[in-house]
Amino acid sequence: MKYILLIDEDPDILNIQQLVLTSFYGGEIIAVSNGSEALERLEAFGEPEVIISDQSILEEAGATFYSQLCEKDLLCPLVICSGDVVFEQHEKKYPNVSAFVRKPFSVESLTYLIKSITTEPTVKPDFLPVKLSILFNFIGRSFDLHLKLSDVNYVKLVKQGEGFSREDCEKLLNKGVTHLHISSKDSLEFLKAYEENLNFMLSARNGVTQEAIVDTIDNLVSIENVSKHLGWTPEVIESAKKSIDTAIRILSKDPSLANILKQKLANPTSGYARHLGLQAYLCCVLSADLAWGGESVQNKLALATLLHDLVVDEKYYDDIKSWNTKAANPKERSPEVIKYRLHPMEASKFIQKLENMPPDIDQILLQHHEKIDGSGFPRGLTTTRISQLATFFIIIEELIDFIGDGMSLESSFADFKTWGDATYSSGVFKKTYLFIRDKI
Repeated sequence: MKYILLIDEDPDILNIQQLVLTSFYGGEIIAVSNGSEALERLEAFGEPEVIISDQSILEEAGATFYSQLCEKDLLCPLVICSGDVVFEQHEKKYPNVSAFVRKPFSVESLTYLIKSITTEPTVKPDFLPVKLSILFNFIGRSFDLHLKLSDVNYVKLVKQGEGFSREDCEKLLNKGVTHLHISSKDSLEFLKAYEENLNFMLSARNGVTQEAIVDTIDNLVSIENVSKHLGWTPEVIESAKKSIDTAIRILSKDPSLANILKQKLANPTSGYARHLGLQAYLCCVLSADLAWGGESVQNKLALATLLHDLVVDEKYYDDIKSWNTKAANPKERSPEVIKYRLHPMEASKFIQKLENMPPDIDQILLQHHEKIDGSGFPRGLTTTRISQLATFFIIIEELIDFIGDGMSLESSFADFKTWGDATYSSGVFKKTYLFIRDKI
């Protein structure tokens, strides 16, 4: 049997490796999480075409797994993946390794490498099987999801752009369905989107949280009042805090960016700090049960919150609603208004230098001042051209405006519902608003 052996303790890494290989490799793919399981598979199935292993697996129990591989006198290539590759050192330490690959992964580089060292003819399957749990990470999918009835019969189950909820997932799992399928014409787009999501999550795991920023957000009185009014449990608050911490950890990899955030949040009583804190917690808590996306949605919304007004001078927050009104009026052309009107574009430019930033976040930054009827800025987009995550973000910002204007939280939420019922009357905006309305 011709096969490729994958070894990594991170299931997310194994998932993307399997998906990439399934899209073109004609043999079997066997994935395990440790060296002991790998040795068992080698004993049972013989020598594979390629072994792809995480570096940490080689060093299990004092590098005994690597030694055991060497003792087998395997002729197949051994490829090592690492997030911290110092090639000269590794080549001396592991002379039998054929290639070193740096994490995070690139779909193209992994595909090219494996095609160049395997002999099994490449294939082009009509459909790519994807685990149900993976599909939560994709917002506004531009691909259809199919259910496999037989080897030659697939039926379209979810159309592109439609929601795929946890409830939908559970129903399928209860029927014994563990995968849905993506057609070959959409497979590369899907794999690239999955790569972006994975690299985003890997980046989040490796940063260092800036406690000063976290403390400012966590200690805002406005958040405490809202959480009590809405009855948030400690578990719900902790989940939101985790997403905000993750976002801060990612951004703190850039020291200059971390310093900007610390300076702008130095005064926890400022309008900027209050707005940012409420936006972060409301986005993360209220998005927890969205029908599209999983944990990464909360992380993306938290990142967008921290970045969306980063280039805005705090002086604008003294009368932010007035500036929003002026910026939405194309007849207002003073230098100050034009500067404010263009800040979504400036924020988008700012994040271009940041690594592993998913395009979803760029869309939120560009669109967070757009309106359902096209009266927003900077581009006057209408509902059909505004992304799902941006739509969610926009409605939360409107809610925060009502919280600021109301005499009490009770009246603020009541006024928001009355206004929202009249404003969000159709499409994705209506669906998203009703989801949020139900939570407050």
